[in-house]
Amino acid sequence: LGDVVLGSGPEDEVTEAIEALLERVATGFIPEDRVLAIAKLKELVTEKAACRNAFGRRAFPVLKEVIVEDGSDVEAIRGVLELLHICIKVSEEGTAALAAAAAAGPA
Repeated sequence: LGDVVLGSGPEDEVTEAIEALLERVATGFIPEDRVLAIAKLKELVTEKAACRNAFGRRAFPVLKEVIVEDGSDVEAIRGVLELLHICIKVSEEGTAALAAAAAAGPA
């Protein structure tokens, strides 16, 4: 295998970064730190599809917990809602694929 280390590719690095930020959101005691972690997540999820995929696979239980436990923290709730909006927004390519699938009918 030479210089290749299994499990340490770019996708794993993205996943680790997302997981670390989600951990800060889930376990952070300082509200400002949680808000900063949410802001960094928004940045990553906006910039890279791989980040959106990793985020989507792991984030929803954490986000639900923020909404349930921190309902009075306006900045945290705003960040969570913005993250959800970013993740569910469908790209033009995705919209075209959905339209094509709908036109084709049931399989």
